[in-house]
Order: sequence, then structure tokens, then C-alpha cells
Amino acid sequence: MVGQNAGARIVATVAALYRFPVKSMGGESLERVPLAWQGLDVDRGFVFVKGGNISRFPWLTARDLPDLVRYSARLTDHLNTRKSPVLVRTPSGEELRGESDARRESLERQYDGPLTLLHPGRGAPDAAMLSVIGTGSVRALSERVGQNLDIRRFRQNIVLEPVDGTPYVEEEWVGRLLVFGSGGQGGDGGGDDVARVRLNRRDHRCMIVNLDPDLGGQNPAVLREIATSRENCLGLYASVEAPGLLQVGDPVYLL
Repeated sequence: MVGQNAGARIVATVAALYRFPVKSMGGESLERVPLAWQGLDVDRGFVFVKGGNISRFPWLTARDLPDLVRYSARLTDHLNTRKSPVLVRTPSGEELRGESDARRESLERQYDGPLTLLHPGRGAPDAAMLSVIGTGSVRALSERVGQNLDIRRFRQNIVLEPVDGTPYVEEEWVGRLLVFGSGGQGGDGGGDDVARVRLNRRDHRCMIVNLDPDLGGQNPAVLREIATSRENCLGLYASVEAPGLLQVGDPVYLL
């Protein structure tokens, strides 16, 4: 049993869960969500593609259009996520379907170029299908930068509250397995419905962490501090070893 296994202990609770249906836009906060083999369904499931760009990274992101982070996207049907319409809310509060011509044309004017909304089958993550960060890490970075940093600017799927609040403690867990929920106390690392996540490597950051998720303004000190003190890494990339339910408040075991 996980609870009786000498190599397992509760190391955190789930503090928050986020899905970002449209790449580089703000996302939706979730209280509970199924974790599938590919991560969270429709996370980075839609992406705007820059017309005429045939590079390996043709996606429109906040590196091209920083104000993109001030848009937020959400699914309207959480029971049928793969067929759910996506609603995008603009900084002014207007809400339209993600694929609407008005939405695309507005972004084209800001980007100054043609765009197409794409729905790739496996989504459009930069490097991994799932990401994890500890709240202690963001608090420590906030202190060093001298600004209270909203955890949403780091765009992680799973936010953990470590039991002792230690900053960057999640980096010590690379290569190990997290088991989610009280159901993880039964069986050999959990039953069929218990989510298990492998922590693979540190998350190498880019300038998007400089952007305020509400105001869009840039603070270059954020990435500069991560580069100087954390080898340009904050948070972790992860993969799914067993699907299951993720829920805010659940205990998290380390194997």
C-alpha cells in the first residue's frame, strides 16, 4: 500500500488545477478534472498558426503578441471536452467562440498578419503534455523579485502546496512518481482510477513569465532572476503513468 510503503509519503496537496484551451491565452481554473494519458483534455488544444510560416514552430504565442495572455479561453462542456466549444473572453470582457471570424480578425490586426485557428489532435505543447509547480517556489521567486507574482503567469497545469512550504522542493523529485488522492493509500501505488504522474525534468522558461496575466505588462526581472538563480528553470515537465481524477485539496504521495 502507498500509505504503508516505506518509500512513500505525503509531500503536498493539490492547490490548483489549470487548463489552457488556446495556446498562450489565459485558461480556466478547475476544481476537479480527469487526467488522461495525454494530460488534460484540450490543454493547448487550439492554437493560432501564423500564415506563411513553415518553420518548426509556426504558432502564434505571447512572444509575438504579448497581449495574448490577457485573453482567456474556457470550455463550455466539461463532460464532453473533446467536442466542447471554446469561448474566448477579450481584455474588454467580450466573449466569442474561439473560431469566430471576429476573433481571428481582431488578432490579425494586432499581429499584423494572417492567422488560422488550428485544432491539432494532440494539442500544441512546447515541450511536454503536463506541467507541475510548487507554491513555495513562486513565493520565493516573488520575494527575490520584489513583486507578488500570480502563479498563473507560469502557466502550469498542476499547482502543489508542499507540506512544509519549501521552495523548489519539487526539483528534488525529478525522476520520481506522484500519486494523487486518498485512493492512493490502497493497492500497489493506487487503483485503476488513481492518477499517477512521472516528474521528468525541469521546465526551461521563456519571456512569457515576464507577462502579467491580467495587465499584460512586462517585468523582465522575473525571467532574469530565474536565469540567474535557477539556471533558467522553474517548475517541472511531467508525463502520465496512469490516468485518474485530479482534485483540488487531494493529498499527493511521492514514490
